[in-house]
Amino acid sequence: MLTRHADDRIDVHVDSRSTMDQELNAAVDELLQTALRARTGGILVSRMTDTHFTVAISGLVPFGHTDQRDCRPSSAESEAAAGLLA
Repeated sequence: MLTRHADDRIDVHVDSRSTMDQELNAAVDELLQTALRARTGGILVSRMTDTHFTVAISGLVPFGHTDQRDCRPSSAESEAAAGLLA
């Protein structure tokens, strides 16, 4: 499911691996048109959880490029947050 926020960001929620690529590609294609007009940045795909992604136009990415980053907490961070590490 794609949820558009303004002209520069789309949240993507996927139910399965089989739909993930299709939905992410649709979000990138949709924002690409805006990025080409604005010429202010590239496309950044951020993985927030296993099923939630954010696709955004970002000045951190050079115009004409698409970059990815994984924003999921690491296992150590998750365990520390849960108070499992001493």
